Amino acid sequence: MPTLTPTPYPTYTPFPTFTPLPVPKKEIDLAVSSSEESTEKILTFLAAYIIQHGYGNYTAKVHGPERMRQMPDLVPHLQAGDIDILISGHPDNRLDEVWQAAIDSGTITALDDALDGFWWSNFVVPTYVVDQHPALKTVYDIPSFRHIFRGDYSGTYAGTCSTNDLAKVNPDAAKLCAETAAIMWTCLYGWECENELSSQLDHYGLKEYVFRTNPGTSEGHMLSLKRAVESGEPWLGWMGTSFLMSEILAGIEVTKLEEPPAKNCNNPSEGCAYPLMAAGRMGVNNKFLSDSPEIVDFLQNMHINHDILIQLGANYYKNLEFFRQQDLRWGQQVQRTGHVTAIWFLKNYEEVWVDWVPVGVSDKIKNRVAQLSEETGMPLP
Repeated sequence: MPTLTPTPYPTYTPFPTFTPLPVPKKEIDLAVSSSEESTEKILTFLAAYIIQHGYGNYTAKVHGPERMRQMPDLVPHLQAGDIDILISGHPDNRLDEVWQAAIDSGTITALDDALDGFWWSNFVVPTYVVDQHPALKTVYDIPSFRHIFRGDYSGTYAGTCSTNDLAKVNPDAAKLCAETAAIMWTCLYGWECENELSSQLDHYGLKEYVFRTNPGTSEGHMLSLKRAVESGEPWLGWMGTSFLMSEILAGIEVTKLEEPPAKNCNNPSEGCAYPLMAAGRMGVNNKFLSDSPEIVDFLQNMHINHDILIQLGANYYKNLEFFRQQDLRWGQQVQRTGHVTAIWFLKNYEEVWVDWVPVGVSDKIKNRVAQLSEETGMPLP
């Protein structure tokens, strides 16, 4: 009989290991306006960078800037869900009504403000002036130092070494007055701070010791301070955070002369300083609020003080000037400037931002920025 040959069992082939498809990352949309101010752009690109590179299941895209699209124009897009996060910069009366209406409609939720310590003052000098004259500390010291505040009084005369408007009544007397009184650069005609200054001068007993001059435009006002600083001359006048965050004044250090604190009265017209203001308001649409609670938590923790903001402004405009030389469109200049400014902040102020996010997120950010140049945002050699 023939030998039986057993039929071989088929070789066992295991089922292939199941590899789940990657979960697509959720894109978070932010936007910046066409405003020239740097604050909203600094905050927006910083938030986007942390979301993009710290939270693995998200990407972040900043839309804009587009010409002629101001911050109030972006609020309806936040309500509609075209934008998930909107961050403004300076206090803005034009935005207040639109913002509150959106909150009242139930379509957006306001988060905590990202900034505090925004200020205005009618009595500001370059910091080197008080360094050179240590006894100049308060508004009540101005009469003793009025002789140092000379310089150019070529603006539009607004006021007073007396109860009369000398510029209108007697131009020659106005010039003579300016030779013996401190020249003071006031805020612009029609602004409430102009009337408040008149009351403050009365309360502080300064009306006979200052000659008010007004350059007529915001740019002219900023240039009056910039020219004084460039020549090392004294300067006295109205100033605020929003002007210091402009390109003209970026990096200039100023000091507010001490006034009676704002808590002592209801209004600066009663003879006290302006109260400090919050700024950098943040809002999210309500769908995003429920869908991305970890990002909302981060935004609620994001907070930058005034002094660091001023340093960020100086860095922002330094970077902007660099990218202007690269033959880029305006929007690209702003995008790259915001990106590199965020890297600069994250590399230099780790102690500020590290507690905004969980440890795992902060470790990712630290590892990433350690490999990048704070000058260009490119990988280090």
